[in-house]
Amino acid sequence: MDLVSRYSIAFDRFAVNMNGDSIVFYNYLGKSFLLIRKSDFRRLYDFKCDEWQEIKFISWSEKGENLVICYNEEVIAFNIYSKRTEFCLSVDREIRCAYLLDNRKILLEYPNEIKLVNQCAQSECSFYIDSYTKTRNRIVFIFDGCLTVLSLDFIVLFQRFISYARVQQFDVYKSKYYCNVDGTVKGVDYVFELTGEISEFRLTKNFIYCYNKNEIKVFEKHSDALLLALKADTFFIDKKNEVLYLLHGNSFLMYQKPRKQYLFQMIDENILYKEKEHEFDLSDDVELIP
Repeated sequence: MDLVSRYSIAFDRFAVNMNGDSIVFYNYLGKSFLLIRKSDFRRLYDFKCDEWQEIKFISWSEKGENLVICYNEEVIAFNIYSKRTEFCLSVDREIRCAYLLDNRKILLEYPNEIKLVNQCAQSECSFYIDSYTKTRNRIVFIFDGCLTVLSLDFIVLFQRFISYARVQQFDVYKSKYYCNVDGTVKGVDYVFELTGEISEFRLTKNFIYCYNKNEIKVFEKHSDALLLALKADTFFIDKKNEVLYLLHGNSFLMYQKPRKQYLFQMIDENILYKEKEHEFDLSDDVELIP
């Protein structure tokens, strides 16, 4: 993988907007935020929140217009365009993260539990989990070796037993699930074994990303060759475009798969060529192929 960008930044956390061209940087304790453009890392604007408490997690809403900021006892949705707080939700206990879904309901993650709450703070449904992941229109979790697929309204769409062993973490790629069982990533068409522990992994078309103890390793999926080994305090993977964003110390880095090298150069404008006199004229002694 190629290093595309490297920036020095005075923040220790970030969140990438997958439905827009922006990244927000913030500190776990503070109220200052910096918004930059994802395509060229141009500074858009910075803003402050009235709250002064520890930030547990920040996510983007599905439409990419709200920052969902999680504190110890409340969740707020901040609109980046109007620069106003749209709602504030009090929670009964400490949460890990929260997501604002397309149906304007909030997905709350607690230790070993996920809960669906509407904006009236009414709990609609909850499930115990060992591990879970969220796609754009599905929520998938594993509990006691059983895999369950939910709609955004927490309606059970699919359920099957997959393993007697405890699944530490899993990922979904092209509607196929891959589980981390005792340090081995297993799926219907792929098995990957890594020397050492894996606390978190992600699969893309060409790579497998493994994270453990502030270190992320990138392997080529088809050969298991180690491509990168980097220190990372926090990271994010754009699975569709195979882009790795990571923050370590004061350095913000972006890696992506190597671009193909072509024998011609792409240009962004048309070139009008004027023929010189007799340049393409055929002489009388040239025999044409019929």
